[in-house]
Amino acid sequence: MQYLQSIFAALFGVQSSKKHQDDFQNLSAKHLIILASFLTLALIVAIVVVVNLVIS
Repeated sequence: MQYLQSIFAALFGVQSSKKHQDDFQNLSAKHLIILASFLTLALIVAIVVVVNLVIS
């Protein structure tokens, strides 16, 4: 759960500097990168689907 909170905060730019440092000290960078990549791709797909629904 801490991974998701960290990634969502980073995606939306609302994470404090201290929390950012704590996350990189306590969480695996490999897991953060993989999960962030997946969530970013999911966000892009969701935006494309919504735009296509609105356009059609």
